[in-house]
Amino acid sequence: RMVFPLALTVAKGAIDVAVNANKAAGFFKTLETSDEEAFFFWRMLDALHKPLQTAIALCRRHVALCHLYGSVELCRYTVAKCEAVMVREENEDDDEPEDAQSWSKWLNHKRGGFSRLQHMKDLLPKLQMCQQALSLSLSAIPLQIPARFLQPRAAFEFTPDAMEDAIYIIQQFEFGRVGAD
Repeated sequence: RMVFPLALTVAKGAIDVAVNANKAAGFFKTLETSDEEAFFFWRMLDALHKPLQTAIALCRRHVALCHLYGSVELCRYTVAKCEAVMVREENEDDDEPEDAQSWSKWLNHKRGGFSRLQHMKDLLPKLQMCQQALSLSLSAIPLQIPARFLQPRAAFEFTPDAMEDAIYIIQQFEFGRVGAD
């Protein structure tokens, strides 16, 4: 029963991906020769951004954390995989792709024997699963948790489960089983 701090690590990755996703998706729309999967890849990442931010904000409330933790972690893992596909390697040009030829070169760059485009195609179903899991978790929240607990300025209430989790984490830290990060 461990609660991990998710907000900062997930938010940074999601924001970086969303900023780049808008730029690339606009360009892919104009390319007639590009594969549709690349366009969907960027848009799926872009679509995941706001719901993920909402879920992270709700995770700050202990009462919502147990409902959202799995889907947020799944999204975090998948976004990290997507970022790894988009990161340039040392042997690649540092220039941003600007025209059809440079985008084609960027998409066809091989990693682990597969092109970047192939990696994108492989990640698309996983992005869809992430969106479905997050949507399911977020839609269940209003049905399972009273609204008074989820308001941004809701009064503090003692929650025994939160106290038990805090005690467990402190003990794990004291015994050296978990670090401060």
